[in-house]
Amino acid sequence: MAIAYQHEPRQTASNEIAAFFLIGTPASVLMLALQDGIDQYSLQLTLKLLPGVLLGWGLSRLVDNRLNLTSARYALLAVSAISALWVIGEGVYQLWFMDSKALGTLH
Repeated sequence: MAIAYQHEPRQTASNEIAAFFLIGTPASVLMLALQDGIDQYSLQLTLKLLPGVLLGWGLSRLVDNRLNLTSARYALLAVSAISALWVIGEGVYQLWFMDSKALGTLH
């Protein structure tokens, strides 16, 4: 979402991304619940994310007015790039170390 809004004004991008998650998250949870896709374990994992979500929301309120109009684009792209690299790194780690251990073929 951040990449899609990288050329929009800071306030527009912020509002649109917030609305996306505000509507998208409950809708996703509702659809999963209607199809019996939420079990106890998934609910526990979701609740573990709540402190991070609240911390991120609080930090965004502190940082929002401190970012100037030109730096918002770079901040959005930096967060997106770091997140993407983290997910790729975690996937490679799990593929390399976790699957290799299970197969007994650690290189």
